[in-house]
Amino acid sequence: IYSAGIILFQMKYGILPYSEDSPSRSGRFDMLMSEEDRESFWEIHPQAEVGDADFKDLFSSMIDANPHTRFTIEKIKKHPWYCAPTYANVELRIIMRDKYKIAPMDISTA
Repeated sequence: IYSAGIILFQMKYGILPYSEDSPSRSGRFDMLMSEEDRESFWEIHPQAEVGDADFKDLFSSMIDANPHTRFTIEKIKKHPWYCAPTYANVELRIIMRDKYKIAPMDISTA
């Protein structure tokens, strides 16, 4: 679950949540691991949207330092972020094309 949380963060934001060789640029991961410094961790990551509280909660719960309180697959599947609506294939292709300036594609084949 912990590793899946790290991968989920990277998939969402395009970077790892921390970098051992450059803690000042990507944030100190131990901030996220402690409840009192969690907001400081997110402030270091400007790509994390302000209104993305559900994702932040899910990610924090997946990488909980205590394996006994860390989310299970069952809890992940019930989490609001996981259960939120998703894009249809056509919508996602258009978003990805526009966001990443991908060459035009035949949307009708989606």
